[in-house]
Amino acid sequence: MPMKLLQEAEGHVVTMELKNGDVYCGNLVESEDNWNCQLESVIATTKKRKICNLSQLFVRGRKVRFVIVPSMLKHAPMFINSNTKIGGTQDYLLQTIRLLHLTRYSQRMVADQNKLYE
Repeated sequence: MPMKLLQEAEGHVVTMELKNGDVYCGNLVESEDNWNCQLESVIATTKKRKICNLSQLFVRGRKVRFVIVPSMLKHAPMFINSNTKIGGTQDYLLQTIRLLHLTRYSQRMVADQNKLYE
């Protein structure tokens, strides 16, 4: 499903972080099955926080750490599954995200409580 989500993001502004720490934000023109991506109107930020503008950029897929896609894609047709119960896959994904946030929150709370008793 992640590749399909990346393909749905074509034509939208995405943010990519590479494994070397560089961050690129631009319009996703094309993406391939191996995560190779072509971006236009790119704002590049290096690991040392140097910012520059690029008209075009090609990113090799194996160098990508993660991609941030527009939040509007959570309503994409691929998240709607007619074979699931009410709420569908989209609700399942949202519940999973909420569970991850709650887990992180509870871990912070436990850590804070342990600090109080030290």
